Amino acid sequence: GLRVERWDGRTLAAAAGPLAGHGRVVRALAVSADGRYAVSADADELLVWDLRGGGPVRLPTPARVRAAAFEPAGHRVLTGDEAGAATLRDAARPDPPLRAVTPPGGKAV
Repeated sequence: GLRVERWDGRTLAAAAGPLAGHGRVVRALAVSADGRYAVSADADELLVWDLRGGGPVRLPTPARVRAAAFEPAGHRVLTGDEAGAATLRDAARPDPPLRAVTPPGGKAV
């Protein structure tokens, strides 16, 4: 869909409001283990959310993000795109990335 619904994992009831802001279908989603941050990605951009409030940080992506995962501590998030690039970001300050790795020739390996 174009928005991310939030649910309470214990009661399975709707929690807070949806994370609206995507103009296209959400293709990847991750939430930090402590529940503070979330990232969602559509075909054109990555949105990094501080779930304590406020809007997302919008980051354009050169290729469609296909996967996202937080490290166990929840401070950094790794995304992978369809071109084969992996990008590591600090959740609190996602731009610029901490590190980006693109495979040789820019093609997925």
